[in-house]
Amino acid sequence: MPTLNSENIEDVSLRELFALPLDSPPELVAGLEAKDFENIDKKISALSEPIPWSRVQSEVAGQISAALNTGLLDAWACAWKKYQNVKADVEESCKSPDALVLTRLVEHSVDSTLHPYVEVFLGQAKLEKIIFEVTLTTNIKGLILGLKNGRMVSLQVAECEWTGSINVKGVTLVERKLTRIDVPGHITLKRGISLAMN
Repeated sequence: MPTLNSENIEDVSLRELFALPLDSPPELVAGLEAKDFENIDKKISALSEPIPWSRVQSEVAGQISAALNTGLLDAWACAWKKYQNVKADVEESCKSPDALVLTRLVEHSVDSTLHPYVEVFLGQAKLEKIIFEVTLTTNIKGLILGLKNGRMVSLQVAECEWTGSINVKGVTLVERKLTRIDVPGHITLKRGISLAMN
C-alpha cells in the first residue's frame, strides 16, 4: 500500500493501491486457470507448436495490471460527480470561476467498479475477450472538497479505509480486506480534477 502525500496523491493508481507489480502479478497469474478459458486453451494446445498456458497467464495478467493505472482520485471523482450536493456546488463554482467553493461531505462510501478487458488473439483471429471486474469501496469520514471553476482543486480527509477485489468469470483473483489509507490532512492538487458533468 503506497503512502499517500500531497506530492503523490494525484499519481496513485488502483494498481498501486492493490499492490500489484506491473509485470505478471503472481496473484492474477495463479487465478487464470486453463479450465476457465477452454476456448483459448483448446486452440493454443492444438497448434503444431503449442503455446504453454503459463505464457497466456503471464501475458493476460500483465495486461490487466497495466489497465489498472486509473488514478485513485479519478475513481473517487467519478462517484462524487453523482452526489447531489456536490453537483450544486460544482455548478456554483462554475458561476464564480475565481472563487473557492468548499463542499463538506459527511461519512460516506465511494463505490467504484471498473471493467477492464484483454482481447486474446492468435495471429489475426480473436480467440476471446476476457472481461475483469474491479471493485473498490472506500469509506471516508470528514471530507471537504475545494472546488474552483468546476474542478476539485483541494481535499481534506479525516479518515479513509478501503476494500476491493478483482474478479473474472465469477472467480475472485485478488481480494483486499478493509485497509486504512493514510491521507495527509489538507491536500492542494497540482492538476485538479473536473467534477463538472459532461
